[in-house]
Amino acid sequence: MKISYYAKTDVGAVRTENQDFYGINPDKSLFIVCDGMGGGAAGGFASRAAVEVMLKSFDKLTLDNIKGITGNGGLNDENLRPAASIMLANRYLNNLTLKYPKLKGMGTTAVAAKFEPKTGLLRVYHTGDSRLYRFRAGVLDLLTKDHSKINELIDAGKMKEQDAKSAEIQSIITRTVGIEPTVKVDYVAYEVKEDDCYVMCSDGLNSEINDNVIKDIIEKNISDLTSLTNNLNSSSQ
Repeated sequence: MKISYYAKTDVGAVRTENQDFYGINPDKSLFIVCDGMGGGAAGGFASRAAVEVMLKSFDKLTLDNIKGITGNGGLNDENLRPAASIMLANRYLNNLTLKYPKLKGMGTTAVAAKFEPKTGLLRVYHTGDSRLYRFRAGVLDLLTKDHSKINELIDAGKMKEQDAKSAEIQSIITRTVGIEPTVKVDYVAYEVKEDDCYVMCSDGLNSEINDNVIKDIIEKNISDLTSLTNNLNSSSQ
């Protein structure tokens, strides 16, 4: 499995501060995107701190550490390493909000992708509304599900998907890193195929352009990841 990648973050045309942050461990094929919240500098700090904690803890966690942090859901402990790293980031940020009450409400989303060349699998770990898309053979699939109030209402049959874009509760996230003492992390694995293209992003992308536009940009730029990323970025401004 050969992996090529390109990453970019931008403050955009609305806010004065960029609250997104990403991290990459190329040796372990680990990719992370976080989108902070909390107002002022708190959101930017939260996303950066979460990524740093995840990257640092990823290599240092022992299997006993992972089992203790996650509670082990019956899975291979090694497969839960990124989930444990997200949970540690949650603990770190939450402890800061307890120590400094002015930071209350500070948190971040987190999505992590771990590619495994030996098994040909992609393992995905996720909390919040940052996303991971897969483009394969002309089809764009969303591999994560937003932890949002809107999705809860859709799942409960109280809102239709076509009404979601115009809803006033777009920004209400139901699961985040740092807000509560503990956090649940969704985990799923997918088989990777040759010529797959994966896009990780915050809602700064998908809230501004719909999935059909994302798909069109990928199709037109799939041979050049730099152009693909820059075109996604410029289209969401």
